[in-house]
Amino acid sequence: MSKVIKLGIAKNNNQKIEEVEKVELLSEKGIVDDYHFNENNDVKKQITLIESENIDYYNDKFKTNYSYLEFRRNVVTKGIRLNDLVGKKLLIGDIEVKGHDLCRPCKHLEETLKGKDIIKEFLNKKNIVLTPHPKEFASLLKIIGFKEYSIKEIQENRFDLAMEFSSKYPNVILLLKGANKIIAYKNKLFIDPNGSVALAKGGSGDVLSGLIGSLLAQGYEPLNATITASLAHTQIALNYTGSDFSLTPEDLIKGIGNL
Repeated sequence: MSKVIKLGIAKNNNQKIEEVEKVELLSEKGIVDDYHFNENNDVKKQITLIESENIDYYNDKFKTNYSYLEFRRNVVTKGIRLNDLVGKKLLIGDIEVKGHDLCRPCKHLEETLKGKDIIKEFLNKKNIVLTPHPKEFASLLKIIGFKEYSIKEIQENRFDLAMEFSSKYPNVILLLKGANKIIAYKNKLFIDPNGSVALAKGGSGDVLSGLIGSLLAQGYEPLNATITASLAHTQIALNYTGSDFSLTPEDLIKGIGNL
């Protein structure tokens, strides 16, 4: 039986998560008294969840003893596969929430825990999809032990670096964003050649992640979900009849129904 075993909030950024007995949630705003609480809040900041089983696995793997809330998520669950709930609704008590995206580990979390390569460990799990732009990819490569690359070097060596990453982490599906998206998986490259400058805007990548997540929620295999979402993403931009600079994330979302 699935259940919630811990609740926590942080009143200020970088403050330790404090355990609480209950929380108050407001639609589109988040958890009252948590530092992420805000009007018209980004869905990724309203509430975060993590499986206790993943924390148990990490502690066992590295012989550590981190508490559940030290992983800086608001809700700690037991007996439920959260990754399968992206795009779906679930009840936490009498509160209905919707899973919008995977809550990936970050470098800040690793530094806070003073942990042992937590990001590398999660990259060794299966069914992980990453969608970095070149700057994010450069940061990721540095974190996991590659040399430090400039964005220019990333752009000039996109194919080689994507293949090198895939060779080291074959279970991860990498979609490297750019004019032409590169998808790397198990030492194979898939190229979406239909890129458009219209997609070079903040928010368009979030739509792409949402498309991937929605297909995963429908039961697509991760690689097929990533390829299908990438092609849909670029096709929507190609179908757009306005000027390149005027395409917004909202236009991309509306365009899904016209595919």
